[in-house]
Amino acid sequence: FNSLRLQIQTVNRGIVVVHSVQQGTDWFDNPVETSGQYAGAVIARTPQELVIMTPENAVEHADSIKVTFFDGQEVDGRMKQKDSISGMAIVSVNLGDLAEETRDKVQELILGNSYKVREGDLVVAVGGPSGMVYSVDYGFVSYISKNTQMVDRNNRVIYTDLSTNVSVGTFLVNTAGGLIGWAMEPRQESGGGIERM
Repeated sequence: FNSLRLQIQTVNRGIVVVHSVQQGTDWFDNPVETSGQYAGAVIARTPQELVIMTPENAVEHADSIKVTFFDGQEVDGRMKQKDSISGMAIVSVNLGDLAEETRDKVQELILGNSYKVREGDLVVAVGGPSGMVYSVDYGFVSYISKNTQMVDRNNRVIYTDLSTNVSVGTFLVNTAGGLIGWAMEPRQESGGGIERM
């Protein structure tokens, strides 16, 4: 487990806190600002920006977006795209807004191959499985549904015994640290299983 723990420490360099900032007024017409916190996963780096996947809730009603990295640095984020079917959104931050040390140490999650996942495999939930960003849970794949019908496509659904928190954001990685899925709203299927990933 020591090597797996070190692997997750590396993965956590690619986990961020996405703050959904909303402007409003209180009963006395004083301006107030509220902020929800969500987990995000850095999934790509271009010469100009970092691309972050986060729950759709993080951007749905946001007046502005802030992103906090593993070392505490906070920068502005921009919503690029959202998908209500998957429940996920894409946010980006300018690399130029980051301090050089953060820019050098942030680690985008490598994309794993979910088609190689088998029943009985050890997997890790990162992001916010306990409802707190940077929490972690370990578990096993109990079942894989290979052709689950969704609105416009068929998906693989990985069932696990992991704790997940869909609203905060939970990402599933394999033991090599590769991203292989994310938590979705559970739904009962004819076989009685619960959709987790």
